[in-house]
Amino acid sequence: MENRLQKIIDLIDTKYSEHLDRPINFPNADLYLIIQNINPKSRLYIFKEISSLLTDEDYCFGLRTAYTKTSGLNNEDAKITLDEILDLFKNANLKVLMDLDYEVFNNLPEIVTIYRGTSQGNSKKAISWTIDKDRAIWFYKKYDSKGTVLEAKVNKKDIICYLDQNACGEKEAVVDFKKIYDVKEISKEEMDKELDFKQFQNGNVNTDYVVEATQWFLQTLAKTGFIPTMELATEVFKVYQSAGKYKSNYVIHFPSGEKIKLYDILEQVGSKSN
Repeated sequence: MENRLQKIIDLIDTKYSEHLDRPINFPNADLYLIIQNINPKSRLYIFKEISSLLTDEDYCFGLRTAYTKTSGLNNEDAKITLDEILDLFKNANLKVLMDLDYEVFNNLPEIVTIYRGTSQGNSKKAISWTIDKDRAIWFYKKYDSKGTVLEAKVNKKDIICYLDQNACGEKEAVVDFKKIYDVKEISKEEMDKELDFKQFQNGNVNTDYVVEATQWFLQTLAKTGFIPTMELATEVFKVYQSAGKYKSNYVIHFPSGEKIKLYDILEQVGSKSN
């Protein structure tokens, strides 16, 4: 491996030095440090150029590192195309590449819902998606709510790779962008409600909104066909009641037509706690 590493260093120094942020010809350099010292926008491009010098195991490690440490995959000035990146994944031993995530990948359903949090105007033509809606909304929030969240479907066979434990817990699906379908943009109202709900869970939202969060959660659940009950409303409210303020005369309207006053929920919570 040491001899191969030196060949890689020599090749990069000779032909691709303009892509380096820092020199790489230093003692004890390993593949990770070599990739880290390449400009983030060029890491996958340089990896492609050195890939023929790598063993299968080093190829997988290098690709995983270069991909998760790369930015600007969709930029016009990127040195590598999305199709070329997909080919890099297709040439890998996916079981070795996914490592601990391989079992999760195997257990995915045949049709997978994927999400992408992105800046405004960013194309759906992208290979980086996540199966975690919350993570996509986090990226949406990263853009100070000037971005958007896309939702789409993809067949499992068109997910080239799945990375989670080796990708900062992002539950990332590398997909063939030409095979995604049913793409839609999640409304800002829905995203903001999702954010409010998550913030309620973390106790970080103005407590005057606790009732609205309870109502939204139950109504969202009802859309799945599950009819909320008094018992469920009670349990949901208990999750939020520690936040503080509430309006006891506020009425939750369920799709079934049932109306429940929060005063009644409070009474039931109180009787259960005695």
